[in-house]
Amino acid sequence: MIQLNLKAEGVQLRLVEKEDAQFIVDLRTNHKLGKNLSQTSEKVDDQINWIENYKKKELDLKEFYFIIEDSKKTKWGTVRLYNFNENSFTIGSWICLPNNKDKIAIKAWLLCVEFGFEKLNFDVLLFDVRKKNRSVLYYAKLYQPTTISEDELNYFFMLEKATFYINREKVIKLLNVK
Repeated sequence: MIQLNLKAEGVQLRLVEKEDAQFIVDLRTNHKLGKNLSQTSEKVDDQINWIENYKKKELDLKEFYFIIEDSKKTKWGTVRLYNFNENSFTIGSWICLPNNKDKIAIKAWLLCVEFGFEKLNFDVLLFDVRKKNRSVLYYAKLYQPTTISEDELNYFFMLEKATFYINREKVIKLLNVK
């Protein structure tokens, strides 16, 4: 069985529950935080319905939506793994409250990538970044992904498992992630 409670120093990822709907809506509809994500309804009931439908995919091990928490179980953000194919997976819905002093957002992303490569046995990570999201774009490019396409709003990247691991330690050291 796949272990779904992911942990690293100062951060843990747990599967989303209906009770997290208000937190998710608050994050995603925050003008500053959610400006680089796809639009979300401001209605908590809509989010609850989305979570209920998502939970069916989770049971089939087709998708995982995590709440990012610190070691005291304070909620900081979300991240999601989805679009599982024969060889690849996608990470998205990555949003985190600002001022996470322990680099919780980065640790959460690393946990998800490692989970996809090591536990789910994928070889390729696919992800997109909004062109205006300069901080995430900077972070993503540190891993030297291949740009596979772009549109008016986004860059679409492919990161192979070997390339991730070649660059992982350099990125952790550069960003001083413990």
